[in-house]
Amino acid sequence: MRALQQYPLEIEPRSVPLYSARDAARYLKLPVSTVVAWSQGTTYGTGASRRRFEPVITAAQASPLSLSFANLVEIHVLGSLRRENRLKLDNIRVAMHYVQERLGVDRPLIHQEFQTDGLHLFVEQFGKLINASMRGQEALRDVVEIYLHRVEVDEDGMARRLFPFTRREVTRETPRFVAIDPVVSYGRPFIVGRGVPTEVIADRYFAGDSASVLAIEYSCSNDVIEEAVRCEAGFREAA
Repeated sequence: MRALQQYPLEIEPRSVPLYSARDAARYLKLPVSTVVAWSQGTTYGTGASRRRFEPVITAAQASPLSLSFANLVEIHVLGSLRRENRLKLDNIRVAMHYVQERLGVDRPLIHQEFQTDGLHLFVEQFGKLINASMRGQEALRDVVEIYLHRVEVDEDGMARRLFPFTRREVTRETPRFVAIDPVVSYGRPFIVGRGVPTEVIADRYFAGDSASVLAIEYSCSNDVIEEAVRCEAGFREAA
């Protein structure tokens, strides 16, 4: 069983390039093209109408593109804005710059301040950009808060663990049995409290081991095993 992963003291685990764009897309249930556009930028259109979208986040490694855990959290939060609220990338970028300047935080999406003052500032600024009603702003805030609820921060207020959505429904009640942590299981999804990668559970389950047998062996409930299998099956379906 792969457990804690040790890095030299001078290396910040959250900044280490660990994930390809395809990995991030699988874990966060987003199109690969979306992940690439947000982290590397993209060009679209033809001829004189071609336009360039600059990236919204700064990738841990630009070429070849490789993303860190911090990037994963940033894309997770951005996903709530694009996938659930259909917000335009240009407006997101403008609102994010506004939040960065007001909070004085370079990467607010991975900082606890975004969960408090930052989210309020973002929603307020975005509402001004698109003339959104107060009701529309409240709906936006509600969805983003659900995504932020899946991010655990450390004593410094920085994201340290992400609980990816394991079901199609995006709700606050979705179980947090599976997590991604840069210092556990080499940054791959694992069962909380056990450190067992979900891919190991899924491989054994699909090879014939029952959920009850696996639950006994790994000292957890059937629900946890089933959630790990559901999670990994979703990842593989998106691959």
